[in-house]
Amino acid sequence: MASPPSEARGTAPPPFGAPGQYDGNGVDLSLIRANMRVTPTERARRAEHARRAALRVQSIGRAARARLGTLNLTLRGAPPELKFRLDAQALALGQNYTFEVDGEYRSR
Repeated sequence: MASPPSEARGTAPPPFGAPGQYDGNGVDLSLIRANMRVTPTERARRAEHARRAALRVQSIGRAARARLGTLNLTLRGAPPELKFRLDAQALALGQNYTFEVDGEYRSR
């Protein structure tokens, strides 16, 4: 008979970064142990699910970039020759941007 999970026995799993949880290369051994508890078929199913999710995120990102490129955004009040590229880095660096989009004002 399999033993109950550590939470059911009253002991908590080792905390993040606990000694013995990582090997000499920094690999999290708890993830490997958890992965080895499931069947090869289940591991393959999980990997395929993760692959499809990554492809979906990639597709969404490409579509968003394509839509943003067609908006012809400029910063409100900025000279028209000022080049501004709306991307993840620009959004991370700026707190609030107000854009002029086809003559209308919209705030992020």
